[in-house]
Amino acid sequence: MKTKNILLVFVAVAALSCKKEDIKVQAEGKIAGIGELAGGPQAEFNPMLFARKIGEFMNGKTAGYGYTVMHEGKAYYVGNGGGGCSRCPIDFTNVPYGAQTRMGTTNATQFVTVLATIAALEKYGLKLDEKLYHYLPSNWKPTEAFKQLDFFRLLTGATGFWYYGNDHGMEFDDLKKTVENGLQMEEFQTGYRDPNVKINYNLAVILLPYLNAKKGFPAELMLLKSLENNPYELYKHLGSRFIEQVRTNVFKKADLLYWNITDYRVWSNYGPMVSSLGTLGYPSPDPKVHGTSAPDYRKNGGAGGLYISPYEFGQIQSAAARSKIISKEHYRIVKEELMGYSGFVNGEHGRYVWKNDVIDKKHEIMFFDFGNTQVVVFANSNTSKIANGMKLADLYDESWK
Repeated sequence: MKTKNILLVFVAVAALSCKKEDIKVQAEGKIAGIGELAGGPQAEFNPMLFARKIGEFMNGKTAGYGYTVMHEGKAYYVGNGGGGCSRCPIDFTNVPYGAQTRMGTTNATQFVTVLATIAALEKYGLKLDEKLYHYLPSNWKPTEAFKQLDFFRLLTGATGFWYYGNDHGMEFDDLKKTVENGLQMEEFQTGYRDPNVKINYNLAVILLPYLNAKKGFPAELMLLKSLENNPYELYKHLGSRFIEQVRTNVFKKADLLYWNITDYRVWSNYGPMVSSLGTLGYPSPDPKVHGTSAPDYRKNGGAGGLYISPYEFGQIQSAAARSKIISKEHYRIVKEELMGYSGFVNGEHGRYVWKNDVIDKKHEIMFFDFGNTQVVVFANSNTSKIANGMKLADLYDESWK
């Protein structure tokens, strides 16, 4: 699909610009400003000031919100880390929203899928140039062009995939068509990076369980092959195996307290729960209509559906930045090539990578990696516009004193 480039630099340039000479450098675990290098006072980042600024900006702009600032592996937020309601009085209750409040995500899930994919490659000593076609059902017939695709192209969106179905490859048959029916050759040959990568990350739900089975679990591979003539059962099994791999290779490594039950549907600390009891999405800061519940994405959670809190998501961001999930070099590539990220901005203290996640008027999510600091903001109505610009980058730069 020929839409705007994934770097989305139009937002970045409009919001913040900075010459390379202005980028700060690290010194003794802190980030030094130009003044210090010239013998002047040292500028230091204040994570609690950043947290306060986020709360002040978000307050009253959305039905409910939660956020977490992660700085050098530690979490920061003011009060409960949010405001408003996750389920509001219109729905016969008033549940506060905060850093520990879980909500359904869509595009934000893709960052987790990137980490899970690279973690699987690292586990078996494979590189990003590993070809995809090795890890498909044995009765799928990939085209010669598809056989040239590798995991690097998959995670950057440079595949030239055609989209089938209403949800860009959510269904098993749609994914099979993508593999077997050829590529958009102009996009494939030029390496065009399609900003809509849902099909790519949905395909990861097929690839990762087959990779794991082929490289480490012969009995599992035999089971997968025995299910290949029953697509419904195979797809259900692959979806479960994918979630298990993400739990082990991402959530556990990030030290999530409930890593073994973190799910792609509404859940609590005690396991799955009725979706209407989870965080609801509202069209306005003062809801006058009933909220919308998060759907069940266990069938295919590659491109969306992770139900998680800002605090838990911040733990994942921080763990990735500190090489606890994938290697330092691979995470450098993730940020440089914008795998699982939407774009970047050159701020006052370096290059900041970001991802936004907006579903109509149901929710908005924005997260950044600034280097030593990561931040994520969730809101259950798309009314603060935190995900539509570089406000978080501005607030971060204002938090250096």
